[in-house]
Amino acid sequence: DRVSLTDPDYVRREKVVLKLRFHNAHVLLYRGFLETWSMPPLPSDSTYKVNQCPEAAQGTIRLLFDTYLHESFFRTWWYDTTYLFNATMVALVVVFIRVHEGSVDEISADIEKALDVFEAMKTIVVARRCASVLRDVYEASQELLKKSR
Repeated sequence: DRVSLTDPDYVRREKVVLKLRFHNAHVLLYRGFLETWSMPPLPSDSTYKVNQCPEAAQGTIRLLFDTYLHESFFRTWWYDTTYLFNATMVALVVVFIRVHEGSVDEISADIEKALDVFEAMKTIVVARRCASVLRDVYEASQELLKKSR
């Protein structure tokens, strides 16, 4: 996990891919706990499990944003679109149901980072469509937040 300035490009690429796969596995593994968060009674370890999914989603978004910001070599839209769309949808669910211990503002900032990455991929039709859907849902979530505050 340690970043080295002397790592060759292929090693840095592999590290990014492995981290993305790790975060995606956590999103898929723990996503079901987000769906059952309101069903009583919750086992004592459920808070940990409920928080794992959003944390993995945020990790995915931040990793892709940082990679796009600093590395020009990682422009593999099929990975980026799939992982980023799934992670952003989880973040949006968290904003809607407010189940995560983290700040809604922090999660919203990560959603905006994801939209920035999609904007960087605007030449890809699939990425543009994903961004459009996510932007619509994000705007709806922000309207809901304004009404609830």
